[in-house]
Amino acid sequence: MSHSIHGARVLLIEDNEGDYILTKELLAQRPDLEFQLEWVASADEGLAALIENRHEICLTDYRLGTANGLEIVRRARERGSEVPVIVLTGEHNQSVDAEAIEAGACDYLVKRQLSGDQLTRSIRYALVQRSVEDKLRALARTDQLTGLANRGEFMSELDFALRRSGRGAKAFAILYLDLDGFKQVNDTLGHAQGDLLLQEVANRLTTCLRSVDLVARIGGDEFTILALDVESSRDCATIAQKVLAKLSEPFRLGGHEVLVSASIGISMFPDGGRDADELTRNADTAMYRAKKEGGHRFQFHSNEITSAARDRIDIESELRKAIAAGELDLVYQPQVCIGSGQITGFEALARWCHHRLGDVPPTAFIQVAEDIGCIRELGAWVLRRSAMDYKHWERLGLSGPSLSVNISAHQLNDPHFPESARAILEEAKFDPSKLVLELTETAIIGDLGVARSNICRFHSFGARVCVDDFGIGYSGLSQLRDLPLDVLKIDKSFVHNLLNRPKEKAITHAIIDLAKRFELEVIAEGVESEDQARTLTALGCGLAQGYHYYRPLPSAAIGELCAKAAATNSDSVRQSANVA
Repeated sequence: MSHSIHGARVLLIEDNEGDYILTKELLAQRPDLEFQLEWVASADEGLAALIENRHEICLTDYRLGTANGLEIVRRARERGSEVPVIVLTGEHNQSVDAEAIEAGACDYLVKRQLSGDQLTRSIRYALVQRSVEDKLRALARTDQLTGLANRGEFMSELDFALRRSGRGAKAFAILYLDLDGFKQVNDTLGHAQGDLLLQEVANRLTTCLRSVDLVARIGGDEFTILALDVESSRDCATIAQKVLAKLSEPFRLGGHEVLVSASIGISMFPDGGRDADELTRNADTAMYRAKKEGGHRFQFHSNEITSAARDRIDIESELRKAIAAGELDLVYQPQVCIGSGQITGFEALARWCHHRLGDVPPTAFIQVAEDIGCIRELGAWVLRRSAMDYKHWERLGLSGPSLSVNISAHQLNDPHFPESARAILEEAKFDPSKLVLELTETAIIGDLGVARSNICRFHSFGARVCVDDFGIGYSGLSQLRDLPLDVLKIDKSFVHNLLNRPKEKAITHAIIDLAKRFELEVIAEGVESEDQARTLTALGCGLAQGYHYYRPLPSAAIGELCAKAAATNSDSVRQSANVA
């Protein structure tokens, strides 16, 4: 905020309109200064305006009805107002004069003795005093070498973040950073170059972080970052990784190219500490663990969180390359008729075996694909590859079973997805009437209008739609009512507890009955025993998938099943002909 007297915004708290007019006329005696006067007539309005810090100067009457102008000053200072206040009164009183200064006012003027020049001088003095105080406060809050916040300012902001967290704000975290190899720079190039390096580090930290984050130098080569509004450890890991990458770029110091790295410790509120001391201590401890591991890395206050965050970053960095390079694979789990054991369909399931990460579970990499925005590419690959595999099985004799492919919320809500899916099927010469698109209940949460429109477009080219994991979401009944669905899959948690929990059995029975009333095909997933299969049959469910029948199989194994089935059918035809 500019504190120039020219055009200064003046707040007047005055309950007497005549005194307001008088003050306005006094300020008008200096037309060259063009004061912008705002008048409020009550103590409450005046306090609210002061707290907003919108004005360069405030003039307040000493008496405001039953209120006291000095009390307004005190309360405004307690609420963080930094606006200079000049107290106006009808009579001179030395004790009131002293009381006004003690309350935080910068001057005390008697109305009947007041002239335009006197009022202007008082305003000028207050603004100069405010400017000096601002500079002193800035010096007290700033690290003189780097221009960043210092330790005191960081702790003040941390305390504010802790108070803010109690009012429903998002979580926050502390990143404690120490440079690796800084002592060597000082020893070989001298302290002047070391100081220059610290300044360059400060610049890089400032430019690579978000505007809501606070960066501070707390001493030596140690820096802290207060990362506000973070959703999870993944957000913190992303910030840390960005900082590590930025600081690993070479620095140019006095004609020398210098390479340094950093060790970062992270503590998240509230799990990493519930007060400032505990949060900073845990972040500091985590930083030293990172340094002991060799530096150029981050550590959370918890080893488990660190491991999970690093795994997540590894998956993010490798997944796009894996999709583009065709490193993922598909397996297929057959769906069967419980009574005959005949295969009625296959569900395509993505798998990823990475040369360094090993087998990455679908629950990990599919969520990552959604988060980093490559789920559409992954979904298109699964649809194209599974359609091509199915066509291969048909050449080996497959006839009849459906092909189920999972789609995400992003795909369901993408207005272009139905047409891109149709194009992929046409390219593979795949019969769309054999395709079942599976989506979870949670994928449908959102714009039901878009979901309904896309499902209708799937139907227009012959595909069917299945709700997977039914029963564990929050909107199952409304989905059955509002969406044109075709198939319902009972979640495996109900099947797992079917035999030992009567309530689970009752819910399963109700789901099957409800699906029949809506004329939906029902499949029970996760069937692992003959007893479960018999119970499902008794409840009216005729289709199932699970380890009791088949584990997920590679495409080649499905091809062998198709070839055997075709050969068996051919033998039966020949035997029938011989008997005839």
